[in-house]
Amino acid sequence: MNSFGGNKEFENLGSVIKNSDIVVKNKKDLDTIAYEGRKEYQKKLIKDYSVKYPVKANSIPVLLERGVVDAAILDGIKAITIRGDYEEAGENYTTYNMVVRKAVMGTREFKEFIEKYNEVAEELNDEKLYQKEVKIYLKEGKWPKHVSTPRFQRIKIL
Repeated sequence: MNSFGGNKEFENLGSVIKNSDIVVKNKKDLDTIAYEGRKEYQKKLIKDYSVKYPVKANSIPVLLERGVVDAAILDGIKAITIRGDYEEAGENYTTYNMVVRKAVMGTREFKEFIEKYNEVAEELNDEKLYQKEVKIYLKEGKWPKHVSTPRFQRIKIL
């Protein structure tokens, strides 16, 4: 655990979700890719593309549909609603961290929250259950078989 960005009021408890991004492609020959501009880890995952567009996530579907970019990298839940071919973005990278205000960390409510979070993380690491839940959000009800399920990390409090 460490302070978040030098801010002493918050604590970074570490990784809570790993490997949850997907690349959506709308062409076979790829040159340009859109990524969520504030996510530095995405920039590292797409280093092989010659042109990279840092954008807001909500503009990515339009950029793909209009052919402004050949591909995009974004969170899997957002990506599976976009037409295109899917592929894994990579593996063993942290997608989301949990950052908490230090003032709440010692409270009973926070400890209960972490216990519940850890229970849900365990359930979501069951690939069949995760896919079942994802299908609720899909129109076609299909999950791309070649895209891995994200890993939900348990939080340990000392």
